[in-house]
Amino acid sequence: MSKKVLISLHDVSPFHLKRIQKAERLLAQWGVTKISYLFIPDYHQNNLYLDEALLSGFNHWVRQKQENGGRAQIQVEWVLHGYFHLETGTKKKSKFLTAGEGEFLFLSPSDIDERVREGKRVFNDFFHCFPDMFVAPAWLFNEHLIPVLKKHRFCITEDHSFIYLLEKNKTLRVPVITWATRTPFRRYTSQVGCLLLSWWWGGRDLVRVAMHPFDFDHSSTIKSIEKVITDVLAKRKNILYNELQ
Repeated sequence: MSKKVLISLHDVSPFHLKRIQKAERLLAQWGVTKISYLFIPDYHQNNLYLDEALLSGFNHWVRQKQENGGRAQIQVEWVLHGYFHLETGTKKKSKFLTAGEGEFLFLSPSDIDERVREGKRVFNDFFHCFPDMFVAPAWLFNEHLIPVLKKHRFCITEDHSFIYLLEKNKTLRVPVITWATRTPFRRYTSQVGCLLLSWWWGGRDLVRVAMHPFDFDHSSTIKSIEKVITDVLAKRKNILYNELQ
């Protein structure tokens, strides 16, 4: 297949472990073989790393992924996804764009650098390696982020419309299909919209499908995701971001 699809699950954290495990089971059933997991070091400042039971369960799940390696049903690529996934330390809020989760939209260069640096440290604690890909929460960031990411030797980042190959100074326009579940109206319109976008962008060489743990709380959204995933996998090769390098 010449056409390709990138599949990702955002907001991977101990807080969402049960939802993530549910999503993983369903995605394997639907034929997903490769996925990018976007890891949040401290989801909404919940201090989850002080909850030993929750942390232990998440660590066990991560270790299983690493030990299985190529034998796992789904090959996993780990990505750093902000730090808190929450806007803090700024009076401005991106409420019209997202529910106050545009963490990197209004930060100064020094604050961005501090969160990226701390995010790398926590990422290494969990996965025993440093990330080479970063995705800002809600795909929102300002002009200061990319220079900081280059400084820290990240290879890839993205926003809602583009993938940025930082080492090559190359930008790829890649549409993304993603769902919203915050209100019943958003759930309904995104379910219909994602099916239409899957058809509309059928001629594109590369598309993205991005999901969130809360999507898997809603049976109607799950059905929509299943339809989109099975349709794109019937026509496209499932790849990882690091295969774009």
